[in-house]
Order: sequence, then C-alpha cells, then structure tokens
Amino acid sequence: MLDTNEKSFRCFCGKAFARRDLLKRHEEIGKHLATNLALRGNSAPNVTPILAAPTPPTTAEYTPPDSSGHSNESPLNDPGYGEDVHMNTFLSFDAFLNTMGLNAPLDSIFPDLLSGPDPNFGVDESSQMFTTARLPYLPPDAHAEDIHELKRIPCAWKVTTGQWEDLRSAIKPYDKQMNGFVLPSLLAISRHITGYFEDFHNHLQILHPVTYRPQDCPESPELTLAVAAVGAICRYETNTAVRMFDAAMSIVHARLREYGSRFSAAQLNHGVTDVDPRSWSALRTVQAALLLTAFAVMEDYATSDEHVGAPGITQTTWKQWTFLEGVRRTRCAIFNVLNIYTTVLDSPPALPSSRLNTYLPCSTLEWTAQNEDDWRLAQDLAPEPQGFQEAYSDLLTAAAPQNALYSPFGNLVLINALLQRIHLARQMQLNGRSESLRSSDLDEINIALERWTHAWRQAPESIFDPRNPDASNSFTATSLLGLAFVRLHTTYASCRALREWQPHKTGLNLARAHSPKRDADIIAALLHATQAFAVPVKFGVEVTSRRQFHHWDLQNFVWHLEAATFLSKWLLSVADFCDKDPVSDFECRLMSIIHSLVNKAEESLGWSTIPEPGKAVAHRTTATLARDLSDRLSRIWSRLYKRHNSPWALTELIGESLEEYQKAMARL
Repeated sequence: MLDTNEKSFRCFCGKAFARRDLLKRHEEIGKHLATNLALRGNSAPNVTPILAAPTPPTTAEYTPPDSSGHSNESPLNDPGYGEDVHMNTFLSFDAFLNTMGLNAPLDSIFPDLLSGPDPNFGVDESSQMFTTARLPYLPPDAHAEDIHELKRIPCAWKVTTGQWEDLRSAIKPYDKQMNGFVLPSLLAISRHITGYFEDFHNHLQILHPVTYRPQDCPESPELTLAVAAVGAICRYETNTAVRMFDAAMSIVHARLREYGSRFSAAQLNHGVTDVDPRSWSALRTVQAALLLTAFAVMEDYATSDEHVGAPGITQTTWKQWTFLEGVRRTRCAIFNVLNIYTTVLDSPPALPSSRLNTYLPCSTLEWTAQNEDDWRLAQDLAPEPQGFQEAYSDLLTAAAPQNALYSPFGNLVLINALLQRIHLARQMQLNGRSESLRSSDLDEINIALERWTHAWRQAPESIFDPRNPDASNSFTATSLLGLAFVRLHTTYASCRALREWQPHKTGLNLARAHSPKRDADIIAALLHATQAFAVPVKFGVEVTSRRQFHHWDLQNFVWHLEAATFLSKWLLSVADFCDKDPVSDFECRLMSIIHSLVNKAEESLGWSTIPEPGKAVAHRTTATLARDLSDRLSRIWSRLYKRHNSPWALTELIGESLEEYQKAMARL
C-alpha cells in the first residue's frame, strides 16, 4: 500500500494524524478527551459525551433508605439518568475499553490500597513509578460521579472513605481485645450494612431507618460492626461475618465493663427534655448486644444475656421520641430474641415476661415517618400506647374488652409471651409424659390465643403475605400462633434436641415421638399446620425455597419442622386407628384438602403420575390413603429445604432434620 502521508484524522485543536490510534493517544495525553468528544457530539445526533463535566457534590454522600430498606434516591436525581451514555460508548469500543472506570479517583474504588502504606509490605519505588507511568491523567476535581461509561451501581447505605477511616479509628482502642481484627474494606462494609437493612431489619425493627446513620455514632463502633456482621450473613459472607461478630462482641464486653456491666434505667431514660450522648451510647451498645445475640442463636454461637429496664416515658419532640421508642423497641426485641432460645432450643426463659416492663412498640406508620410533620400526623391517627403487662393481662382475662389495636411488632411480642407461658405450663406438669397440657392451662391459653387472633385480625397493619418483606413481623407472628396451638398438645420442642445440632438425632427423635390424639381439641393446630404446608404449595415449592427463604424469619422454619411432624403423625394416627375409631366429617374433609395439596405440590416438583385404572383414590382404604399421604407429605417437606437460599446455619439444620425425619418415618 502506498504511503501518501495523508493525515486525515484531525483533532479539534488543529493537529492532524495519519492513524486513528495516534489521534486517540493525543486526545488522552492532551487532556481534552471529554471536550473533543463533546464537540464531535455536536455534529452527530443522539450522541452525548462519555464524561460529563465534573459536578461538585451538594449533599452528603450518605443517603439512608426509606422504611422498606430501599434508597430514597430517585433515578431522576441521578446526574447520568436520561443520558444515552451507552450509545456513544459503544460507537467506539476501543474508547470504552480504554476509559471504563479509569477516570475515577482510585481511592474511591480501592480505599484500602491508596489510603496509606500497607503495614505488611514495604514501600517499593518501582511500584510507585509504575502507578505514575501507567495510570491516565486524573483532573484535580475528578469525582466518582463523573464516570458515565456504565451506570452507577446504587448502594442505599453508602459509606464514604472518611466514614470508613473514622470507624477504623474508633475500633483502634480495642485492638488488644479484638485479637488482630482487620476492618473489611469500604465496599464490603457498605454492602453488609445494605444487606442488614434489606434482608434483616424488618425482622428486628430496633434501628430507626430514617435517622440512623453509621457516621453519627462514631463512639459506638460495636453497633456498626454488629449491623455489618448480620448483613454479611445475609450476603452469604460467613467468614467475614464471624470475624466482625467476634470483634463487635469484644467491644460490647469492654463497653459493659466501662458502664459497670449493666445499663440502668436512669441511663436509658435520662433526658426527658433532651437526650444526652451518653444515653445514646448506652442504647447503641444494648442494641449491638441484641443483634449479636440474634446472630449467635442462628449461627450456633454463644453469647450472654441482656437486661431490661423500666417502662417508656413521654416525649415532646421527634428526636426525643426516636430515642425513647428505640429504647422500647430494643427492650421488646431483647425479649423476643432471648425467647428464641426457649422456642427453638427449649432452654429455660432467660427473661420472664413478668420482667418486661415497657410499652409495646408504636405503629408502623409512626416508626417509618420520613420527617417530623409526617410523624405528628401519624401520631394523631395512632391508637393510644399500651403497656406490655396490661396487654398481656388482657389476653389472659376472658372478661377484658377486645378493642385494642397493636402494631405487628407488638403482636409479635405478645405471641412470644404466650409461647413462653406454654413452656412454663409444661414444666409445671406433674406428669411429664402427658402430651397435652392440664385442662386448666389448656382452657386459659386457648382463650388467650383466640383473643390474640382477634387482635391480629382487627389491626389495620396486619398482613399475611409471605412474599412481602414489609409484612415480616405479621407473617412470623402467625407462624408462632400455629406453633403455640401445636405445642399445647405435643412435646416436640423437648424431644427434638435442636440444641445439640445433630440432624440425625433430631429426625430420629421426632419419628419416635407420640402421634397426637384424635379429638376436637387439636382442630386449630391441624388447620394451622395445613396452612403452613399450603403456603409453599400455593406459590410453588421450589420458588418459595429458592427465593422467599432468604427473607423469612428463622422462627418460620422452626414452625415448619413441628408442623410437618404434627401433620404427618396425625395422618399415621388416622391410619392406625380408623378401624376402631372411624374418621369424622372434619377429618375426612381435611384429608381431602391435604390430598389435593400433596398432588399440587408433586405436580410443581414434577413428581405427579397418572393413576392406573382401577387404582383411584376412591377404591383405596382410609388407612392406606392416610399412610400414603403421611409419607408423601414428609417427602415434600424435606424437598422444600433441599435448595433453599436462607443464609442462616440453623435453617440448614432444620432442613437436614426434616430429611432425617422422612427417612426414619419410611423405615418405621
């Protein structure tokens, strides 16, 4: 090819080149790539610059999410929204590859690498020379928001470099207690805090999502680490979560020693007219301990109990109310979390309901108000606050009026208290072998459960929707209601021995447990157990396991374990005694419903088969049908946990226990 020395590739500054790559190199070295592309864009329709002009930030980089855990930031507020950035980018693939992400300040992407020399490595001059020689020019006012080759990845709980440095400085005094703990990267901390508010916050609503900011509590790094530890589990980063758990627990123990091992009511309730920093610090340490306790029970870790003080008090401003409502919710959440040890592991109650002397949590509308005006409006619409002891007493008193309205969190606290009462009533039985409680206890608790159900139904915020993360407390409370009805007539909690973390032993113990008696007293328990099975069947067994389990509270899975055992053993009881004690109309209808649900579940799993002629259900005996349903039901429950997406180790234990139970039942 004849070289004519023609320079057909011209820059806007007037310089011309024979090859496109030389022009591109000139543009980059000449520091006017963005301007040149912008000028070219004037002559080409529908093309926008790859890099927008730098815009200094006008608001704080940290943006808290709304009550649902999602960012308040609208895409319309994104400086890059609406620009056709991809069209111009892919018009020149080479330019895209050369500039993608490299025009951002690297300290915003890799703060650990550029914040200072790594203490584990010496400073190498050759590496500094390489960085200087190879990295493209960064304008002095360059900002991470200037990158428009790719859309910004939204992070609702973004932690800035300065905030990350503050957190690292805050934990430094506790280095000796933390045994060489290294704070995860800025990106990891942001991801973990986001994970907490997206996937766990709705189960334990103790942090006010509108006003909570990690950078506002530098004196309480234990809370930030506890939040991040739980969030790391929700992001399946178990090793990181365990390290942060240990670090946060070390700081909590140190803080408890600083405060004298116990937070008094005076510390938490100080400041009716104003809330001082010491009160906030005390509350945050208690909240951190609570989150670590929840972490411990779901990941088989050991931790210590917390203490609960006096009831809430009145307030006049949103800031004061936020603090005091946080105290109340923390107390109620401590009761709920400690009660998990009793509900799940059959441990004696660490915190009796008689010691919970506080108001029930406020309405969701008040708690999620985005500003003080919305909060005052929500308060005008909300029912009067009610103390826990008063509400609990009303449930156990048949003559008390039934007009109280409780929030979903409040209902969850009350049903936990009733479960604790069932546990204590069983401990008081003279005959430890009896499956059902004493008649007097049965009557009292049955009335309380019926009154609780009525209160749940009339509460405007109650939602039964397993797919709605915002309905977590409502859905979990109904699971605990079913668990309460089953435990009135069974001793599964004590025989399954979950605390030993041996699924084979748990499954075998449940298989050997007594079958429930067939009488009218267990109708409510049967209906709730059937409903528990119907939920995954309705939405699809696989999709429920793979998508919904991640968002469900742990106690729903404990309910599954006992519901599966109760329902399958009741079917075996029908099979064993239907000749001597014919099935009732209710039992016949319920078996028909279970048969239909089992068929639909097997269809969803691809297990269904067309029955052979002459082998229709109508021609099978009741005993054969009941035994067959029991076996198929156990197999489906076991399959539900095969490929779940729950991040918690206890969920895996329950799934393996269900599988062992199904195998043991098949051998019996």
